[in-house]
Amino acid sequence: MSERGFTLLEVLVAFAILLLAVGVLLPLFSGTLDQSARSEEEARAASIARSLLERVGTELPLADGTLSGETEGYGWRLAIEPLGSSDDRASWAEAAHRVDVTVEWRAAGRVRRESASTIRLGPRPAPP
Repeated sequence: MSERGFTLLEVLVAFAILLLAVGVLLPLFSGTLDQSARSEEEARAASIARSLLERVGTELPLADGTLSGETEGYGWRLAIEPLGSSDDRASWAEAAHRVDVTVEWRAAGRVRRESASTIRLGPRPAPP
């Protein structure tokens, strides 16, 4: 009489192999999901930084100093300072300003930052 089927030992071996495979693959999937979430946060922060830089000189004043605020749970700081030496600035037709923006947020118990910079030209301030 010929019997077909799996023995208990074969089933246990197959189950052990399955558990090992799941144990190896699960951390890979978890790491991929964490990286995806981190990339999404970084992309959002970069978008906020670019948006702030674009608004300088139109919605935000092009004046030396700092501004700060919060947008969608991301804190930001915008610093504007004159570019070039005072001798250079005196001869330029327009004033050049270095504009730096830093966007900060908290993720996984750590503070993360995204920064961007640009140079903006604007009218020279009136002499005192």
